[in-house]
Amino acid sequence: MRISRERFFKPRLRFATLEELNGWLEAECRRWARLHPHPEQREITLAQALEAERPALQAILGPF
Repeated sequence: MRISRERFFKPRLRFATLEELNGWLEAECRRWARLHPHPEQREITLAQALEAERPALQAILGPF
């Protein structure tokens, strides 16, 4: 948890709404995944690994 806090929430940011925060956080996570290699398959990024695995993922049928 501390790593995520250090990575995404320093400096402390302010948002007008929860939706604004969620939008920023999603964009930041996607950006980070595009820029960082997979920990085991160093030749691809985390985002590329997700896209390769996406067809095998289960759909979320209700609110998370």
